[in-house]
Amino acid sequence: MEDQRICIKFCVKNGFKGGEIFWMLQTAYRDAVISRRRVFEWYKRFKEGREETADNKRSGDHSTPFSFPKITFDQKNARKETASLNLEATTDDPELLKRVITGDETWIYGFDSETTQQASEWRFKNEPRPKKARKAPSKVKVMLTVFFDYQGIVHHEFQQQGSKITADSYLGVLRRLREAIRQKRPELWRIIIGGAHRGKDSATDGLREFFLTEWAGRGDG
Repeated sequence: MEDQRICIKFCVKNGFKGGEIFWMLQTAYRDAVISRRRVFEWYKRFKEGREETADNKRSGDHSTPFSFPKITFDQKNARKETASLNLEATTDDPELLKRVITGDETWIYGFDSETTQQASEWRFKNEPRPKKARKAPSKVKVMLTVFFDYQGIVHHEFQQQGSKITADSYLGVLRRLREAIRQKRPELWRIIIGGAHRGKDSATDGLREFFLTEWAGRGDG
């Protein structure tokens, strides 16, 4: 729809109003015209001095601008090569992704929630129910770390408030992940420790060595 945004920008620079611009777009594009709200959003942006006509927003986001990081030609080729290798690996071994555990982190904001008992209050029989205040996120936030595979969540934990992420703290996260794998995914644990994986390469050998030396060899089970 960039061609319509270019038209909006042209009309703004020539002094047309938002309603006039929308009418002209309707005449030109008919059923393919963008919504009136979007027309006025772009009208406002160009009116405020915006020059770029590309839509640099997330899908469904109409308030917060988002720009994609620029990557080099070599980075594009590296990503393409990695994707090709992954596709080849999953073609040769359809069960490969069932042995993959990945992780992610996000900030979680705290809420000061009331219990049912705390929220209850005395009122007369015909008195209307009190309006409940909308709960807003507090300024308190903690980091949530989650590890999951194709079956679901394997391990999750919250970072202690005020603590810093260091190599030692993250190693502690990995140790607790180890215990979760051993308890919740015993078949995957046997593959890692016993080396019963299909095919060998430096990556899987290095991972297994890490589990054996750094985790399994610490005398904690």
